[in-house]
Amino acid sequence: MIRNINENTNIEVSILLLIYNASLEQILKTIKSIIQQKNCSIELIISDDCSISDYTKEIDEFLHDKYNNYIINRNDKNLGTVENIRGAISLCRGDYIYLISPDDYIFDTDTISHFYKYSLLHNLKICTGNILAYQKENSGSEPTIIIPYYKNLLENSKFTLRAFVVQGGFIGCSYFREKKSWEKYLNEISGKCRFVEDNTTTLLAILGDVRIGYLNEVIACYECTQGVSNSELLKHTLESDYINFYSMLKKDILTITVLILLISIVKVNIQMQSREL
Repeated sequence: MIRNINENTNIEVSILLLIYNASLEQILKTIKSIIQQKNCSIELIISDDCSISDYTKEIDEFLHDKYNNYIINRNDKNLGTVENIRGAISLCRGDYIYLISPDDYIFDTDTISHFYKYSLLHNLKICTGNILAYQKENSGSEPTIIIPYYKNLLENSKFTLRAFVVQGGFIGCSYFREKKSWEKYLNEISGKCRFVEDNTTTLLAILGDVRIGYLNEVIACYECTQGVSNSELLKHTLESDYINFYSMLKKDILTITVLILLISIVKVNIQMQSREL
């Protein structure tokens, strides 16, 4: 593990960059969008889940003269997304966490600052926003803004569960979360879910009367053809994760509500969610 941190810095937001078999080019492009953030005190926590190629040295060399609040961790074995995040969170000093993956980019230099200030203003433990989806391998495809179908419902806590179920969850890089709250729900799914950490923990939070906030801004550029959620190789594992999660919830909420949610999350695709501006 490489630690290059200023212990005297009061960190407001920890940005987690999770890596698994990404190219160095993808990783560095994402890092550039992170270290350009301004008007907010942030740290960068990078956690590689035992990728085939180890770019720890190259990443450290890239960051060393550009940034002074980062940790680079590499797991000795592949843990899966949930445990990789739990390990990375234990290294975080910020009160809020933003999670991103290689080939996704934070949209603007003030994005994290806006997310942080908005969350503090409205006392939010979870906040989401809009996403600019693109396809790296399809140069003829126009980037598309993805916004929640029922964004107006997110502003009213009475309809949070309804909004979440109808929406079918939210894209991972659109989330901004309070550390303690997210850590709590990650601990609940630990050992039950290996990869599906985002919408599962969000549903647990909603059932715990946590309201989801909505910031009407583009948060990140999202490469919509890659990543765990789009992996055919992991399809059965993801389905197993959701089955385990459902078994964990069945005594807590109406079966039909969870079934609608799970069907929504598994079946919905980028075209169904998208709305072009």
